[in-house]
Amino acid sequence: MASYWRLLRKPALRSLLLGLALLGLGYGIVGVLMNLYFLALGYNSVWIGIFVAWGFAVAFLTALPVSRMVNRLGTRESVLWGIGVSAVALVGAVLFPSPAPLLLTLALLAVAQEGINIALGPLLMEQSEPEEREHLFAGQTAVSTGANAVGNLIGGGLPAAIALTLGTGGKDPQAYGYTLLLAAALALAALLPFSRLPRVEDHASALSVLPPEPLGLSHLLHDRLLMAFTLPAIVGGLGAGFFIPLLNVYLDLRYGASSGEIGFIFAWSAAFIALGSLFTGPLARKIGRVPTIVWVQAASLPFIVAFALSPTIWWAAAFYWIRSMLMNMANPVISLLMMDSFSPRRRATANAVTGMAWMLGSAAASPLAGLLMRHVSLTAPLWITLALYGLGTYLYYRFFWQQRLSS
Repeated sequence: MASYWRLLRKPALRSLLLGLALLGLGYGIVGVLMNLYFLALGYNSVWIGIFVAWGFAVAFLTALPVSRMVNRLGTRESVLWGIGVSAVALVGAVLFPSPAPLLLTLALLAVAQEGINIALGPLLMEQSEPEEREHLFAGQTAVSTGANAVGNLIGGGLPAAIALTLGTGGKDPQAYGYTLLLAAALALAALLPFSRLPRVEDHASALSVLPPEPLGLSHLLHDRLLMAFTLPAIVGGLGAGFFIPLLNVYLDLRYGASSGEIGFIFAWSAAFIALGSLFTGPLARKIGRVPTIVWVQAASLPFIVAFALSPTIWWAAAFYWIRSMLMNMANPVISLLMMDSFSPRRRATANAVTGMAWMLGSAAASPLAGLLMRHVSLTAPLWITLALYGLGTYLYYRFFWQQRLSS
């Protein structure tokens, strides 16, 4: 724990973590409420699957242009841009809830979040020293998911209080809308600490005068190391797309869960992830980065089975919390492994390509998950997720542990 406290002594890292906390609060609210907001507006699970797939598809199509923008603007400026556009998109989703405007605002939100996601890993590298990074990447996950947990609780509980004040029902779209506006305000508040980060003066200028990095499909497909990160990402995205985007819909339809119960479940999931991430750095130092990735992901698989077979919502919640903690313990290690494997010039592109792969999988899976839930069974997508997560874990073992590509 002393290593984490040392990070907080640096003003830049304090500002960085504060900004991530505020952003995590806002995104925690959105994660609980957005699909429930759509349900309250009268959209069914098929429509919601389309909305989710649309967001992933837009992010996929814009990822490489956004990565070039990150290299030209700089990582800090790209995060600031992404935060501002995210807030505008959330306000738009509340003010214009019919299908066509929603598709536009969801596209804006997807591009903005993509910019933040692509820039964040390189930003962490720029703002830290090599000996700090193992703990910084883990600490970033802990802070973001811990704030997410609080946001989940706010998103789960506040709509009921607003609905009571308005004299409407417990699943009132107006109450959900006001809570989403709070999420937009929290995102805007994150602009201040991120704007205080020291700008790495030579980053954007140095990268902008270099010839553009080859981004043709043939060039990317022949990059063996990049593909070793990309294939597990697309498989993991498929698995997540069958499970995560419609999880709140699943809990609503299978167990009749309220927004408060769903918010509580999401909050504790984020808390478990935050707790697990604190042990990620020490574990990776002890047994190695790749063994950490493989073992924690493999350990999460039985809990998907238990989740699918759970007879009550609270048994399902407990198994979901453990699964989330174990699976997500791998994420900061994967991110650091990838950032260390590529030169500064290529980090944004690597983030973009693996992000595209993950989103391609999720975009393909989300509408199928909605159809399976509606026409086959609510649990059918979970069994597909189990198989895909197992394959993704094997690919990390095959590419990095067995072949030692990371060296």
